[in-house]
Amino acid sequence: MTRDRLEQLKGKVFGVGRELTYQEGKEVLLALASLRPEVLRFAQRMEEVLRNNDDKGGWKGMDDYQILERIHKEVKELDEEVERPQVSVIPALACKEAIDVANCCMFLVDIYHGLDGDISEIGR
Repeated sequence: MTRDRLEQLKGKVFGVGRELTYQEGKEVLLALASLRPEVLRFAQRMEEVLRNNDDKGGWKGMDDYQILERIHKEVKELDEEVERPQVSVIPALACKEAIDVANCCMFLVDIYHGLDGDISEIGR
């Protein structure tokens, strides 16, 4: 990737609220390149859903019990979509519910600071 292309990406990555330096942009691109394509696409879908719900205030003010209740609710909705008789299963709805479950699980990991640091440090 050229420096010109990185310059075009400045400030457009992850809503950082400021322009990225060349080095930051390079690091972001290297990090993205290290992800499995499926993980990256799934994370993009998660972000799309989160952005579509920005008006709801987010999860930062929720406690773990509230988030766990949301996880149970979303898992129930996913189960209902998957358990429909095969004739009426709409895969897109099941996919949306699975993304909702994943987002809620991410909320819990986030408030427990499980997104900070190295994965090997979680639970220590």
